[in-house]
Amino acid sequence: MPIPSTRSRVRGLLVAACVLLGSLTCATAARAVSQGERALLHRDSRSAVPVLAAEATRRPGSMQAQRAYGIALYRSGDAAGAVRSLSAARRLAPRDRPTLYFLGNAAEAAGDTTLALDAYRTCLALGGATLGPVRARVDVLVTAGLRAEARRRIAEERSIPVASVPENTVAVPEFAFAGGPDSLRPVCLGLASVLVNDLGKVPQLRIVERNHIDILLDELKLASSSPGQRAVDPKTAPRYGRLLGARRFAQGSVLAIDDARMQLRGSVIDTKTASVRGTGVPVDGRMDDVIQLEKHLVYEVLDTLGIHPDAALRRAIGVPATRSFPAFLAFSRGLEFEALGRTAEAATAYREALRLDPHFSLAQDRADVTGDTPAMHDALEQNMLESAAGTGDGGDAEVRSTDALGMGPPSDGVPNAGLPARVDAPTRIGAGGRPQLPGFPGVPPGADRRR
Repeated sequence: MPIPSTRSRVRGLLVAACVLLGSLTCATAARAVSQGERALLHRDSRSAVPVLAAEATRRPGSMQAQRAYGIALYRSGDAAGAVRSLSAARRLAPRDRPTLYFLGNAAEAAGDTTLALDAYRTCLALGGATLGPVRARVDVLVTAGLRAEARRRIAEERSIPVASVPENTVAVPEFAFAGGPDSLRPVCLGLASVLVNDLGKVPQLRIVERNHIDILLDELKLASSSPGQRAVDPKTAPRYGRLLGARRFAQGSVLAIDDARMQLRGSVIDTKTASVRGTGVPVDGRMDDVIQLEKHLVYEVLDTLGIHPDAALRRAIGVPATRSFPAFLAFSRGLEFEALGRTAEAATAYREALRLDPHFSLAQDRADVTGDTPAMHDALEQNMLESAAGTGDGGDAEVRSTDALGMGPPSDGVPNAGLPARVDAPTRIGAGGRPQLPGFPGVPPGADRRR
């Protein structure tokens, strides 16, 4: 075996020294990030901000560094700075769930509702368990926006030309109750919700938000204490259509034939001409088959609108919201309780619907909103913090589930239990329990979340 020359030995020692120096540098950087993230996990943003600011400056291309700094800024009350840093992190890793979650919170605190909704909705689209608080924030922001829009359009009503309403816009009011036991009245709300869901799958149509109608009626002071009296008729349709931006209303009605059978009838009201077109012969059948009856009504409405769905669209529409009539009735009661402002009872009804059919997604959505609590926000935020601390710069790899909340554990060994009291925990306000940072107003108190 040849003996290495002195020059070779020196070269090898230099290479080893460089490797060692690089390792020490990386270790130092890792300790700096870990220190800042550890402070975040302990909710000590005052200590975290300077450490993470230096790291973000030194590593502008690191998603983790930008994200951690953005979270620290948000937790310390600098919403505008947080939006800038978290937006940079998002550009580096568009599918990173903690980035999207905190960007939504920071944008909302900074008053940028459009960005907040975009971040929240993208976060929801990635999936993951226990994202109910995010869905609740979307609901609150959307409803607040609809209410502001309704007030604006009412104030400008005389200047809104009917011709400006797009031809393909459709609104679905609550079904009219044509007769039967009072216990069946909530089905009018449930059927309207399911019809909106089905028509929303038709690419040719633009569907008006379901709760937009209720909000408009509230703002016009036309809402009745009985949800069963909120249907639209040819006399009110032109005005409501102009205010809602809806060219047509798809109006249904429910009639109980006897204790076991019901009849559904549909019509399409043109808001420009106030003309009414029936959607065909009434459909009737067993109450237990109400969802299948609704499917027949959907196709009749589409035929009246001149839309002929292909096989793929029929398959999409044909998927039932639920196969359980008791679950559908419980869901409908939840909608009625929400319309009456009885949120706790609505949450109970939605939970009952989910107990009867755990796969009833419409009920799950409303259960997430009405069952929203500050404690749920706290738990989700803590898990997002832990996930951020436990994830490298992979970004897209963040979309994975490693625990019950779909978030990974922290990598720096800081456990959930035994954390000291929060240093910078923001005050929680309102039914939605959103983090409210000092100096950054959120949604006005009493914001309606009905649908």
